[in-house]
Amino acid sequence: MADPFDSDLFPDRPDTPDFWRLSEVGLHHDGAALEEEDGLNRIINSIIDQPSLLYAIEHRLGNAGVITPATPIALKAKLMALYVDAFCLGADFIRRGGHRD
Repeated sequence: MADPFDSDLFPDRPDTPDFWRLSEVGLHHDGAALEEEDGLNRIINSIIDQPSLLYAIEHRLGNAGVITPATPIALKAKLMALYVDAFCLGADFIRRGGHRD
């Protein structure tokens, strides 16, 4: 069995505390999504109230010209979901110690 920490599958993967902390957060969020019916909502709500986050995201994406009133709803939902994921990963990364030299 290949060593998952030293694998050709991930040739450029960093081996830094930041990477492993971010990986830990991502795996935690993925696990919550798979194991708990409302796992991701629980994580999001422990960081920020969802209406505020969704409102801010929609306006940031609109102000950047990424979404418009003509943007298909499925694409808008995907873009907003990515933004929510990135926001929550970053917030949890900071809660777990953030970047340290």
